[in-house]
Amino acid sequence: LKGEESGFDPNTFKPQLKVSIVGGQIKIVFTKSECDAVAVYCRLRGVAAWTKLGGDSRSPYYDTAPLANPSVPEVREYTARGIIDDVEIGVPSDIVSVTLS
Repeated sequence: LKGEESGFDPNTFKPQLKVSIVGGQIKIVFTKSECDAVAVYCRLRGVAAWTKLGGDSRSPYYDTAPLANPSVPEVREYTARGIIDDVEIGVPSDIVSVTLS
């Protein structure tokens, strides 16, 4: 028997992200295709370094971190990479951002 080929290439896989604010938390909806999970990264706009928030095998992922200064809105940027067998694969997703206030 020969089934359809999936077309999935772990070297070029790029997750898709969408962000929104739900109940004061940032909801990150992602695609993982044939990956086991995705690794989610965050940074404040204007900061060069990314911080790994964690990995998740089911969408959505929630960023529940409070504002650094409760009276100052901040723009958070997110990216993700696919994970197969505990190894990050493919290329980073496009950067998506949201303003938390």
